[in-house]
Amino acid sequence: MPKPIRQYTVLQFDSPEIASEFARAIMDFKSKPEGIAYMASDSKRPVIWAASMLKPNASVLYVSDGALEIANALRIPNRPGQKIDREKLPADRTLLLGDAADWRDDETDSRTNKAR
Repeated sequence: MPKPIRQYTVLQFDSPEIASEFARAIMDFKSKPEGIAYMASDSKRPVIWAASMLKPNASVLYVSDGALEIANALRIPNRPGQKIDREKLPADRTLLLGDAADWRDDETDSRTNKAR
């Protein structure tokens, strides 16, 4: 199982629809043969979180370096904002692209590993 991504870049879009198009383009690319290389590497793995779609900030995405690298390779317009640690992601976020590992809590994982 891959390790959770530790840092994300905040991307602010002009509308939820544009944020959705950005995420969809990354998801489509990762399914193609050239996108497989990104999925095989923990450090380049594309992960995208969205703020709750019911909130006023629904046009904000939190993307891993791998997702940002894909966006830049595909020349998808974006305005990278600040970097934030995984612990600072909003509690009511939605995982658009990623793995079950991205939901894991490091503290829970360390307790589980010690119990084994």
